[in-house]
Amino acid sequence: MHNLRIGQLWTFNQSNDELLLQILRIDKMKNEEIIHIAIISKDGDVSIEHIPFSKHAIEKSILKLVGNKEVNKQYLDGYHYWKTAYYDNKAGIYSIGVDEAINL
Repeated sequence: MHNLRIGQLWTFNQSNDELLLQILRIDKMKNEEIIHIAIISKDGDVSIEHIPFSKHAIEKSILKLVGNKEVNKQYLDGYHYWKTAYYDNKAGIYSIGVDEAINL
């Protein structure tokens, strides 16, 4: 088990070693822990601003903590849309590995 915190930057199992994930939020909703992440290139460009995962999927995917960075509030716009849809049963979370999800 990792000590997950908002703002952390992690390497993760991936076919392309140029990406990091950043933890944006950690929520407990409908009896499940949900980790919201952004996918960022190592040079700082954002690939995906928001994508929600089960805690188990994140735990299986992350490799090494490489830093912390303040969360860009703009990334949370997608989170707010997702949250409304989630409570309306119109959105879900990924339970597969991060690399698999971003390469669908």
